[in-house]
Amino acid sequence: MNQQFSVIQKLLTHLRADKRGQFLLFCVVGGFNTIFAYSIFALFTWLGFSSALASLAQICIGALFNFISTGSIVFANKNIALVWRFVGVYLITYLAYAGTLRVLESSIPNQYIRGAILALPLAFLTFFLLKKFVFRQNTSSIILK
Repeated sequence: MNQQFSVIQKLLTHLRADKRGQFLLFCVVGGFNTIFAYSIFALFTWLGFSSALASLAQICIGALFNFISTGSIVFANKNIALVWRFVGVYLITYLAYAGTLRVLESSIPNQYIRGAILALPLAFLTFFLLKKFVFRQNTSSIILK
């Protein structure tokens, strides 16, 4: 078990050191995060919530899951002090997502399809904002264990 963990740690370290590798790692983790987030969106839509409220639930629940997964796996950073910057990025992402859902409402009436179409562009926006404003170098002072 320890050997398997060691191999995974070495692979993660190697991927994080290379810009393309880090983006690839982000895409893999982002894929899991996207599936998780879209599942939340679909659940709240199925429960009868509007697009704006379903996406708000998706952002709130998904942000906590994503902070842990993206911070620790992609950026090797568990600094809890960054959670507020992370929340700020997710607020910006939510506004972009909810606004775009609303704009697309007349041309794409199906709420599920609108949510699915926006998943990938929002993932790119989120990566850029996280890398630039949250998980910058020299931000690992208060670590979660």
